[in-house]
Amino acid sequence: MGEFKCGAAKRCITPPAELIPDLRALMDQRLGAVLEDLYVRVIALESDGKRALFVCFELDKVPQEKRYYELLEKAVGVPEENITLTAVHTHSAPISGYRPFEGPNFIDRKPAEVQKATHAFEDFVAGQLEEAAKEAVESLQPAKMGIAAGESFVNIDRKQWYEYTDENGMRRRILALGRNAASPVDHTLTILRFEDLTGKTIAVLVHYPCHCCIMHTNPCGGGGMLGIGPDLGGAVSAMMEKDDPGAVVLWCSGAAGDVNPIMQNEIYYPDPETGRPVTAKMPGGDCLHLLTLLSANHYADIRRTMRGMRCTQTDVPVGGTVEWSRTQGLFEEYEIRLHMLRIGSVYFLGGSGEFYGQYARILRSILPEKHALIVNHEASLAANSGYILDTYTESAPEMDLPGTRHLNMRAGLVEKDFAEHALHMYETLR
Repeated sequence: MGEFKCGAAKRCITPPAELIPDLRALMDQRLGAVLEDLYVRVIALESDGKRALFVCFELDKVPQEKRYYELLEKAVGVPEENITLTAVHTHSAPISGYRPFEGPNFIDRKPAEVQKATHAFEDFVAGQLEEAAKEAVESLQPAKMGIAAGESFVNIDRKQWYEYTDENGMRRRILALGRNAASPVDHTLTILRFEDLTGKTIAVLVHYPCHCCIMHTNPCGGGGMLGIGPDLGGAVSAMMEKDDPGAVVLWCSGAAGDVNPIMQNEIYYPDPETGRPVTAKMPGGDCLHLLTLLSANHYADIRRTMRGMRCTQTDVPVGGTVEWSRTQGLFEEYEIRLHMLRIGSVYFLGGSGEFYGQYARILRSILPEKHALIVNHEASLAANSGYILDTYTESAPEMDLPGTRHLNMRAGLVEKDFAEHALHMYETLR
């Protein structure tokens, strides 16, 4: 086994001020002031002559995955199968990329000035990505890795049953957004730390299943507009980098398609009179306090998990492989781009969509490795995968969850195919 090396870098991808007025966020929201800067972070790894990159954007999705794979292979010589491209999935950043299946998020249907600004932003992000990747690879140095696992309790299952009486006097149930504290949601927190041979931190990779939507639809940008920021993942990265100067801390989401923060700006509850779902928002900028509260608690859980952590591993094989899951959906073939990246004894399985939590349990049940982790939103514009539902939703005769009204897939459709691909990719990388 060749010498194990690690390098890391980050670049700011906060949109230039002149672009902000013409950019749009999710659901065509207008953007206002920058609450916290956005970054792209890159961790570069090398072992036995093979290089790999773990890249995370503080955006809702990776803007142009095909372009960025080609850019990275040309710039630093790392092939697509050895690159993880993911995003923290913050709901408080500009949207970009080709999204013909996302209705109000499809840039090509927006005014010319919005299209122009969006493409300029994509070019800007591409340039920052290239700079960060080059610096990360140029800074590769002999390294040691450590792994720690614990729990964090800032997430909750967002699928809630509501009971109501319809216009005919019949009692009905609907599955919609809410808070299901009784659900056995995955609280697993997994941390990889990379040190140089003197013990100085090069990079930290934090993996945790949670939507970054504490600040969803926040009014903190001035004039009621959306305040720009990286939400939970970015807030924690910034805290950790402040406490460990020189380190690059990358936070990525696990299987969180049905997992929200325990509190957020947009809240859901049953109407006391009718029982139907109600959506409301916190007044003013109160959600900023929620961001502080949850990110501080999440960071405390991370510190506790890292207490006593030792970086002793120098035999750390790296490598990746890509496969496509294709199954017959309700209307046409349904496909998911699957990518597995091995970092020593840790196997990250990314998907071009939002896996529900059940897929993390499936992955752990079929792989013998202790650390088998889902990465949500990896190259999530590579296919129209959307929300990758679990079998639980099959028991909902009536459902009003995001992205489920017009999905090509049905709940549980891809579980068998997912498991077969995951096992095959694992065997390929062993």
